[in-house]
Amino acid sequence: MRTFETMTKDSKEFARHLDRIVKGRLSNALPYTVLNYEEEFAGYHHHVKDFAQDVLQVLDKIKVEKVRSSVVFKRGLVSPHQRVRDFYQLARVLIGNYHNYLVNKSYLDFNDLSIQALELLKNHAEAREYAQSRYTHVLVDEFQDVNALQVELLQHIVSEGNHLFCVGDDWQGIYGFRGSDVRYIVDFNKYFPGAQTIC
Repeated sequence: MRTFETMTKDSKEFARHLDRIVKGRLSNALPYTVLNYEEEFAGYHHHVKDFAQDVLQVLDKIKVEKVRSSVVFKRGLVSPHQRVRDFYQLARVLIGNYHNYLVNKSYLDFNDLSIQALELLKNHAEAREYAQSRYTHVLVDEFQDVNALQVELLQHIVSEGNHLFCVGDDWQGIYGFRGSDVRYIVDFNKYFPGAQTIC
């Protein structure tokens, strides 16, 4: 009986011998299947989901808070913590690929729609005047969950003669991870001067 213990110390040599020994003894018709996502990541779903949520938070920070992606990634990649550096290295690739996908398909995500609408209202007086004359009464529900981009968009839609009615509860702000900030409801008069509060 021959053993191959010495060959196992060199993985390349072992693989060569194993291939020679096994070749011809196993049927080429052995059934095989490609694992799907569920099978491949069984037991890791919550990790993948958490990672995806973290990447979305970074993407929202870039788009909603108007932070340059290069600044976000530079900070993340010089973190003293290896896991943070690893995360940002992966997130940079995913966000870059996501951006390229949107551009190549001529798609806009929700934040992009808001950004494009805001740019239109900021840079084209006739579009801004049309929106202000068309929407004389604006209602915003769950105002505690708005973000900077949405507040700026509202400021360009609502003019002096328009009516803005917002409903919200600063104790129920739950979308901070997506860029919302309760200060917009707490300091409402700062962003929309002359407003009246009804409790």
